Amino acid sequence: MAKLITGGTGYIGAELAHILAARGEEVVLFDVAIAEYRIEDIKNKVKVVRGDVGNISEVANVVKDNKITEIYHMGALLTLASESDPWASFRVNVVGTCNVLEAARLFDVEKMMFTSSMGTYGLGMSDVVDDLTIQRPTNLYGCGKLYCEGLGRWYRNKFGIDFRSIRYPSTCGPNVRAPGHWVPAMIQDAIMGKAHECVYASPGDPGAPVIYVTDAARAADMI
Repeated sequence: MAKLITGGTGYIGAELAHILAARGEEVVLFDVAIAEYRIEDIKNKVKVVRGDVGNISEVANVVKDNKITEIYHMGALLTLASESDPWASFRVNVVGTCNVLEAARLFDVEKMMFTSSMGTYGLGMSDVVDDLTIQRPTNLYGCGKLYCEGLGRWYRNKFGIDFRSIRYPSTCGPNVRAPGHWVPAMIQDAIMGKAHECVYASPGDPGAPVIYVTDAARAADMI
């Protein structure tokens, strides 16, 4: 009855791991690059497996070997990384998601939660987004996430996998200074009284919704 988090030592994945571990769940964290500092306080409560979602054998093995019943699929390359290396983005974000869905199908996983993105919207988006808003992404990250939403819907209809997803906005929280991930650094510099130059936006650009990392993890647990 174990739960698997791909990207399990990532920003949201590690926060989710804390929620599940505190509840006494059996948790397996699957990640290609292990950020041990994020799980230092729960390292004796979780199992960590190094692996790549782009490798179907590694995904199948971690699901089969640990008798996984639920998956939180959070492993992905974000927007800037996807634009810098679109081929790697396709392998991780699209093929990787397909691999996770296939492993879920083959080993009778009951539920799968998928981290989608507001990036699935783009052209023609109005001020209000609802369930009827057309999704026309303008970057590769959004294109991949939109395709995988449809893929998950198909796996649900074809094979009965309980597939659920959240379209996250930008995420903020402490100690994240990744290229293109401008919100946390801007807020942290303001708190510390430092000047901050945002190189990813210009005056007059529209505002962007933001969610705090612990709330993003709580949302994944709730859904």
